[in-house]
Formats: sequence, structure tokens, C-alpha cells
Amino acid sequence: MILDPRDSAVRDGARKNGVSDLWLEAAVKSPVYALVKEFGLALPLHPEFRTFPMAYYIPSLSPVLSTLGDSHELMEHGLFPEAEILRAPLSYLANLLSGGNREVVAAVLAKLIALRSFMRARNLHQPMDDGILKKAGLDEAAAVRLYRLFTIGGYDERNVIPAQQREEQDPNARKGASGFGILTKAKPQGGKRFRDYEESGEGEMSLAECYASAARMLDYPARKEGMLADHGTVSGFLRKKEIESPLEPFGRFVETSTMEKIQEEYVATFDFNPAVALYLGHHLFGDNQKKGTYLIRLKQEFGRRGFTPSGNDLPDHLPLLLGFLAFLARNGEDGVRRSFVSECVLPGVERLGAAFSARGDSPWKPVVEAARLLCAADSAIQEEGKPC
Repeated sequence: MILDPRDSAVRDGARKNGVSDLWLEAAVKSPVYALVKEFGLALPLHPEFRTFPMAYYIPSLSPVLSTLGDSHELMEHGLFPEAEILRAPLSYLANLLSGGNREVVAAVLAKLIALRSFMRARNLHQPMDDGILKKAGLDEAAAVRLYRLFTIGGYDERNVIPAQQREEQDPNARKGASGFGILTKAKPQGGKRFRDYEESGEGEMSLAECYASAARMLDYPARKEGMLADHGTVSGFLRKKEIESPLEPFGRFVETSTMEKIQEEYVATFDFNPAVALYLGHHLFGDNQKKGTYLIRLKQEFGRRGFTPSGNDLPDHLPLLLGFLAFLARNGEDGVRRSFVSECVLPGVERLGAAFSARGDSPWKPVVEAARLLCAADSAIQEEGKPC
């Protein structure tokens, strides 16, 4: 049931079933196959139940001892206890990990004891007995590899976790319970236009189009053509306002990457790093109860202006807020929009941008900066606004 990720036939079959190359490479780098199949050190819990195991366990050894019992007689293998006299009885471990088969667990423990003995002799520059490893079914290369994995290997070597494509966009599953429900089955109004890539307006680009494009670039990626078109819209609008556009690196990233890569980078950036999450309430208030008041105000403002989001995201999600600003601009509510930007959006975007600056380069860092420049240019007050 566990296949070798280095086998070409296995890799081809995985690709046909939608497994990305990033996941295949992670499977090769992961120690799971080596520990379970190659070296046979990790055993499933209660295999007698005949269920496919979700976790494997390496039997534990006793601590290093200097003598055996009260006789003060040195232990065999130089201070390491034999499998038969471990603190955890062999029969107990066999009942847990091999359906009562003592030989299976004894073979694993023999490998671990041999590894300990061999590496201790090597590190202390003592004579090494290759027979210890051969008797346990190991060689020197395997011993060195296991020694690094068990002792000095870094976190990234032991826990190989690839980025993933998001299969669902339920905000409650991604962010956790917030104690504040916003789900609605009302007919979308402002959000429907926000998700369209094609604009029906003619003539010079509008502020509403620019806000909508920025919102789409920060939303979960769907189409490269649309992302490049939105990139051009925002860049053109900023240049029109005599503001230098920071979006050139983002455009190159989209042009040279597959959609799969773009989606994986998006998830790795925004879903796996709370420090740069797109929820402005998190950046403005953290876990303070004021965040709840902020969310309520946003939702109330949506309702007063007749804006019903098309998705189920929380109201402080930056793409949703930019879509709301596009809705206000399209309806000509300039005063409301500028005040909302100054009080409720710009302060959070500035703190999000600062969080990105502390993390170094990211494909979406220029997009957040473009959103900040756009909001600052549209803001009723040019200095940093107060959180609403």
C-alpha cells in the first residue's frame, strides 16, 4: 500500500491522478518511506485490526546504562542494553506494534542497538565492528543516514511538508472559529461584478476598475490571463496618478509560472503564514475584543450601502474590502468611500505591508504595496489613518 516515490511508474501514475511534482519531490525527501519500507524501523499500531495505519511508531530503547542490575557487570555492546532486558518489555511492544509477533519488534530493536553501538564507536574513534551492522541488516552508509535523521537532522529534513493547492475556500476552516457569523444566502450584488474579469466600461480606466483588479490579484488565483490583465490595469492607473507602480516583479512571476505554481505560492504565503494573513482585523487588533467591533462595523457598512458579498469570507478580508471600495466608486459614493478607506482599510493595509517587509521577498508583496498606494491616493487624509 505504500509505494516508492522514486519509482518512475509510481510517479507517472501519481501525476495522472493530479499529484503535483512538488508533492512528489516532497515524498522523495521525506523520511517516511525510508523508515517504514526501506529500513523497516517504523511499525504500525495494532496491525491485527487490518486497518490502513495513519501513523507509524519506532519502538523505544531503554536509556544508556553502565552496569547490569546489581552485579556492576558491563553491558554487552558497550553500555547498551539488550532487547530482551529493555525497560519496555518486548512482549508489550509486540502486542502494540506487530500483532504479538516478538520477532518483528526484536529485529527493529536490534537495528537500533546496532546503530547506537556503531556510531558510538565511530564518534569516540574506537575500533568498529562491521559485523554488528551486518547482523542487524544495515551497512555503514545506512547507519550514517539514520544517525543524521535521528540526531542532528534539521526540522526540514524530518518534516517535509509541501505547499498545497486550496481545494476549498471556507474561511471558517482556514481561520478557525471567530464567534461572529457572516454567512448569508442573499443574492450577490457588489460581489458579482467584483469576480468578473471583463469590464464593460469604455474610455479611460476608472478607480472602480482599479480597485476590482487589485481585489482579484489578492484573491485566490483563477486565471493567468485575468491576473495579467489586472496587473496592467492597476499599473496603468498608478502611472496615470504619477505614482510608480511596484507590480513589475509580480507580472514576471505570473508570466513565468504555471497556474499550479501560482496557487501553491498563494496558499504558502497567505494560508500558512498568519503574520501576513489578508484579514485586516488581525493586523489592527490581534486577538483583542475590539476586532469583533471592527468586524461588526464593516458588516453594517456593507448593509447600509446595499453591498452583499458573493462569498463567505469574513468582512475584514482584504480582497472583499477592495471589492466594496470598487462598489462604492462605481456608485459614485466618493465621500463615503474616502472616509471608509481612511478609517477602516488603509491602517490595516499599512500594517500588512510592514509584516511583508519583515518577511523578505514574496510574489504578493508588490500587490499589497500597490493596494496600499491605491488606498493612500484615494484616502481623505494622507497620513496614517486611525483604525475604525
